[in-house]
Amino acid sequence: MKADITAQVSLSNLTLDAARKQMTTALTDHFNRLAPGEVAVRTRLGALISEVVGVVDYQLLAPKINVVPVVNKQTMQWIRAGRITVEKMP
Repeated sequence: MKADITAQVSLSNLTLDAARKQMTTALTDHFNRLAPGEVAVRTRLGALISEVVGVVDYQLLAPKINVVPVVNKQTMQWIRAGRITVEKMP
């Protein structure tokens, strides 16, 4: 299961390209550490964005809620990062 992430950021002393690279690395690493069936917590994704030096403010547009995998007798989903989109805040 892939989770797309879309964020708008306000930056200081950091280019959008550099922010995009750092955020993509941090978010991808986080998703790669999730265990099968583990929930991707939205606030944790926001914290990873906020931890990038030079990010002054951000809005996490997607996901809108925690990403919850299906876990039942037939299915065990494993959440991975999908498309990561980083834009400047308007």
